[in-house]
Amino acid sequence: MIRIGLLGSESWHAFTLAKECNIPDENGKFLIDDCRVTAICGIDDNEEHTLEVAKSGNIPHIVNTPEELFPLCDAVMILMRRGGERVSYALPFLRAGYPVFLDKPVCTTKEDMEILRREVQARNCIITGGSTVKYSSGMTEVKEYLQSGAAGRVLGMSYNDCADMNDPYDGLFFYLCHAVEVMLQTMGYDVKSVEVSAFDNKNFSVYCTYPEVFANLILADCANKRFVTIYGTKTTETFYMDYMGLSKGCLLEFADKIRNKTYITSQELEELMMHVPVVQAAIEASQTGKKVLL
Repeated sequence: MIRIGLLGSESWHAFTLAKECNIPDENGKFLIDDCRVTAICGIDDNEEHTLEVAKSGNIPHIVNTPEELFPLCDAVMILMRRGGERVSYALPFLRAGYPVFLDKPVCTTKEDMEILRREVQARNCIITGGSTVKYSSGMTEVKEYLQSGAAGRVLGMSYNDCADMNDPYDGLFFYLCHAVEVMLQTMGYDVKSVEVSAFDNKNFSVYCTYPEVFANLILADCANKRFVTIYGTKTTETFYMDYMGLSKGCLLEFADKIRNKTYITSQELEELMMHVPVVQAAIEASQTGKKVLL
């Protein structure tokens, strides 16, 4: 049995991950037969809400410190809303050989990116995480469409979502990384520049260029339905991005990597972290009004 510990209970992700893993469906079938969330540490939360999450998600153990998770789990999912805190909490688990899931954003600084690089170079690490939009059925449809060649030569893409420049949880890092992840999954990782045009802190666009394509990320306060549009020389197609069931995808991937001891490569780590410099560039561009080169 794979025992997973959750570090952080304030985020809605803690409840959804525990529910998907620990609560069987109407037929009594679990999402993953050999995997359960066994402990939670609400270091970022109040005691009452942590208890509520544990009860709702059928988590048997509540602990007060990250260190208390070690004997109760075989892997840890780090879920605090502030991405800037995640790497420091991840290090003791990585150095003890524990698989680690880092929620979005994986981190927020170049310094933390370098720390993760050094860890992966020093030892075998199982690391996954980031935005779960990569597990959307819409994302699968977009990738299949791009691979089919039906668009002709791809010129670029656009995507709508929501974000808040002044979000209390690390500003743009808290939610812009979802839109950036969609862009990276569709257009690739070779981002060259970032510009921001803002109406206000909740309504703005992030325009990114690649060597041969563009990406326009439209962030609007009313974006409750999300769509990817691919622009090609033959045709233009739009795809609905369904955000339902994303927790299932990340749990299945995490359990599979643990089961098969799939260690992250240096290239995979760079791709996992790529949303960080893009969001950093968007923050700089929004503050200076200038194009930022990566």
